[in-house]
Amino acid sequence: NEPALPPYDLCFFLDSGGFKLLANSDFNLDKFDLETSPETVYMLQKKLGGDLIASLDQPIPPLDYSTSALKKIQETSINNALWLYDKIAAEKKARSKYQPLVYLAIHGIDYESTVNYVEKLLTAIESRELKYLNIGFAIGSLVPRRANRALVTTIVKAAKDTLRNFVGGKYFSKPVHAFGVGGDLVPTLSMLGVDTFDNNTYVQAGANLKYQSIFDENNLGSHKPIGIRELTEEVLAECGCKACQRTLDHDLLDIYKKVVDQQRDVHHVFEKLDRKIIKSEAYTFLSMHNLQQEFRAIEHMSSMIQKDCCFDYCRMFADKRKTKTNLYLYLAVL
Repeated sequence: NEPALPPYDLCFFLDSGGFKLLANSDFNLDKFDLETSPETVYMLQKKLGGDLIASLDQPIPPLDYSTSALKKIQETSINNALWLYDKIAAEKKARSKYQPLVYLAIHGIDYESTVNYVEKLLTAIESRELKYLNIGFAIGSLVPRRANRALVTTIVKAAKDTLRNFVGGKYFSKPVHAFGVGGDLVPTLSMLGVDTFDNNTYVQAGANLKYQSIFDENNLGSHKPIGIRELTEEVLAECGCKACQRTLDHDLLDIYKKVVDQQRDVHHVFEKLDRKIIKSEAYTFLSMHNLQQEFRAIEHMSSMIQKDCCFDYCRMFADKRKTKTNLYLYLAVL
């Protein structure tokens, strides 16, 4: 009975699915009669109308690699990135109307391997006769290394340094994305020059029935998450995000607390509610609240960038989050 949503007119980002397709042997496209290839992935991205798309990449698991083994894995991602670049450039020459922003994947396990990867990719792009200027770069293989903040920062810095130093910084202004990370890494990675992020921690927290700390410019989201059973309407009112406000407006909090103990995938009836409800609605509420806090944190970071206060903000953020030691370890690479 709620009013219809307004038309959705924002960018549609389509990753390649490389983490699932190439790094997870239990998942493939065979059941859809499709081959796992750059051609197939691009065909799907184009049919779905992605405004931003990423090349099919092969993430590097956190293992020990010989030089030859590492280069072989990296070459798969480089070759796939170049295939997509060439394909888009050829279609542009043929006057195709589909000209998305193309993120070319970057993968390394340390400073040196990341520099080598980016130099090889950029050298190959420079040698192309057909050019496509609407590109960016997406840094992967960060998720399995997320706990090592110094290493994550080192990999990102290596990519940005190489973009700055190659051909007089020709590619330095291109957008840079960080695959699979966000949250408390946003301030530092933003300071290093990462423009966009993606992650699903807000969904994972919701699935674990956790209500993430309300983000404001005073606490910076530093409080511990609250379990749904401990939530109060006063907390929801203090937050005021769309998910919390809707829950208050429809008097749903007590119902959510009860339905999480009920059977999954079954519609349940509650006296105060004139419709049936399923358990996933409580997860959705928590996830949407958590996502709003991610948005607030990124908006606040954007304002710090505009004020040229990134470094001071990183210090303050670390003090609030009690990660000061870790922060200075991974700022030491700057």
